[in-house]
Amino acid sequence: MPWRTVSVQWRGDDVLYTSNIDNDSDGDADIVYEFRFQTTVEDPDTFLYNTGPMSSLMDPNWNRRQSYTVTRVDTRNGRRRVNVLGSGLSCPPCNIGPLSTPDYASLAQAAVHTMGPGGRVFAGKRAEGFFVDLGSIFDLGACGASSRTTDVRAVGHGHRPMAAGVNATKGLNVHRIAIQVPMTQLTANGGPAGPVSSPNAVIGVWTSAYRQTVHIHDGGGDHVRTGPFVQVSRLGNPLVHEVLIPGAGVVLDIGPHAGALVVHAPADWDGTEIEIRPAGEAWGGAHAAVRARHVQGRVLHAALFGSLAPGPYDLRRRGAGTRAPVVRAEVPAAAVASARLDAGPA
Repeated sequence: MPWRTVSVQWRGDDVLYTSNIDNDSDGDADIVYEFRFQTTVEDPDTFLYNTGPMSSLMDPNWNRRQSYTVTRVDTRNGRRRVNVLGSGLSCPPCNIGPLSTPDYASLAQAAVHTMGPGGRVFAGKRAEGFFVDLGSIFDLGACGASSRTTDVRAVGHGHRPMAAGVNATKGLNVHRIAIQVPMTQLTANGGPAGPVSSPNAVIGVWTSAYRQTVHIHDGGGDHVRTGPFVQVSRLGNPLVHEVLIPGAGVVLDIGPHAGALVVHAPADWDGTEIEIRPAGEAWGGAHAAVRARHVQGRVLHAALFGSLAPGPYDLRRRGAGTRAPVVRAEVPAAAVASARLDAGPA
């Protein structure tokens, strides 16, 4: 993004950053990509981030450089396998301005590194890509209404002057860690994702940050860090719990070759996983939890399945084994079907 919106902050050398993948639906990370950063100051006698224009990742004018190491940790059946995928990988310099970084695009492209077979990685500043009207969302949830109105009475009675949404983060940059790996390196059996009924069809992904428990500052300005790493941050679905769930906003992906299914269940099934399979195939594929859905003043409990190939599907309560009653539902193309698990198809 334009230089006017950036600063020269960087990643913490004392922080362990991780991207976590759960590929067997047990809520625990089976694959972890770990990132550790290291800052190098070329000239400690100056406070400047750079002393002139920076045209390459090795430019002598770049005073405060940062590099990182990427490690993959696989855990299966209590056994850990650690593999360093890359070390000494350069971050691009911060996009300070036209005098310091006259061609930031070239610097950023040079900082895209190969990471293992078929993978790539980048750590640096990029444009914030999440469109959100923060002013409207947190001002009485007035999405789609003008955030500039001062007529509280009008807003309170639902008479809101409409206006285009305002992208509050447009023009802002973020420090981004981005990885690209083949899907076959993330699934439990190393195979392709496959259809929705495949055990490989769903993976869970979230990020975490850790610091060591002890940080000592001595009188000489040195820092000593020791002790185990403890989690200090976790990010799964930004703003989902704060904004989307209370408003019951749900997006189901349907089209000419895909439909969706809403599975209704009793209220006391809240949190229960519903398993789905194409009719007649083996169990062990996709599943979704029953959640409370607030619809037009009512509370319904249902599990949602999107992007389903048209056809018949079997449904059952996950974890109940062969004792669980099985319900069959027909999913049409470009439409949303419904079923009721405790009473047969709706």
